[in-house]
Amino acid sequence: MIPFSPPTLTEDDIDAVVEVLRSGWITSGPVGRRFEEQLAQWAGTSGAVALSSATAALELALRAAGAGPGDEVVVPAYTYTASAP
Repeated sequence: MIPFSPPTLTEDDIDAVVEVLRSGWITSGPVGRRFEEQLAQWAGTSGAVALSSATAALELALRAAGAGPGDEVVVPAYTYTASAP
C-alpha cells in the first residue's frame, strides 16, 4: 500500500489536543482565539477566522467577495464538490 499524506504527529501535538479536549472548549474558546490572533499577526492582517472545514472557508470567501444567489462562480473541471457550493 502507498500511504496517502501520512501525518506527522508528535507527543507535543497529542498533548495539545488532549489539553483542548479536557478544557471543554472544542469548537471555540481561548485556544482557537489565540490561534486566530497568531495567524493574523503572522499574515500581517488585522484579523483571521478559523473555520471547521475548507467548505466553510470557500463559502465565506465567496460571501466576502460578494457572490450571491444567481451569480456564476467558475470552478475547475477536476475538483471536489465542496468547491462549488
